[in-house]
Amino acid sequence: MPVAGFTVFYTVNGGTPFSQIYTGSLVSGATTNFSFTTWANLSVAGTYNVEVTVTMTGDPVAANNATMYTVINTSYNGLPPVFDFEPGGNGIAQFKAITKTRSAISEDAGASFGSTSTKGMIIDGVNHTSWNVPTVVVDPWNSNAVNFSAVYICFSTTGGSANDSLLLTFDLKQLYKAANVNTNFRVTVNGAQVGPTYRPPFSGMPINWQKVKVDLSQYKNDPNIQIGLESSVKEAYANGAGTANLIDNIVIKRVTGPTCVKDDLLQSLVNVFPNPSAGLFNVSCRKEKPIR
Repeated sequence: MPVAGFTVFYTVNGGTPFSQIYTGSLVSGATTNFSFTTWANLSVAGTYNVEVTVTMTGDPVAANNATMYTVINTSYNGLPPVFDFEPGGNGIAQFKAITKTRSAISEDAGASFGSTSTKGMIIDGVNHTSWNVPTVVVDPWNSNAVNFSAVYICFSTTGGSANDSLLLTFDLKQLYKAANVNTNFRVTVNGAQVGPTYRPPFSGMPINWQKVKVDLSQYKNDPNIQIGLESSVKEAYANGAGTANLIDNIVIKRVTGPTCVKDDLLQSLVNVFPNPSAGLFNVSCRKEKPIR
């Protein structure tokens, strides 16, 4: 028999409760989504304990009416640090991480890249017969919602000069089984996709680590931006035998703007030989008067 008349409350860090009436009805064992019209302000960096409580007149079991969520906002007032996932460094704990029932995010040696790297980030899935294979008409970002996962970072872009560029770089390796559409990865800024949906082998065979560079210069004057690294993957990493997005060495940096040196003048002062070379070459610079 459906029941109705719920009041839903939430508090943040034990503060003032916000309440709202649920106007629908539910049968025993059913679930539903509920959105508050009064939002919590979690814009300041820190840890937030959000308690949600449901009450109903005549409820015979009140002990199971509340649940607690912990939300970590890792906003940075300036550019964030390098995320290298090393012990004592910056990793998943500094991100806002989202996983669903058939996705996972972890730090593991299998995702390390570089001579000094010992760990990286693995974003993978959980295999299930309900996976809907992405096609021309099946968008990987609008299907397989339970296989979605992501990490997000918020920061302020203030600082630097007007001519600077803002860049995101990271190392990416994508693994797949059966079909490459089973491994999907993208970058978002403020919720909008920037660049392509990456699928293996996006740089050709064999599948190797690749340096991905994303130009964020159009956002460099925004007060704050949120960068998302989003994944939709069919199966588990399985020690490298499954499907996964492997990520290491995430860097967000400003690059100094133009030097006011004319490109053609600078090129005329530099000589590279032999050209073409067999891998080794020499560079000489001709001494000239100061360049303005």
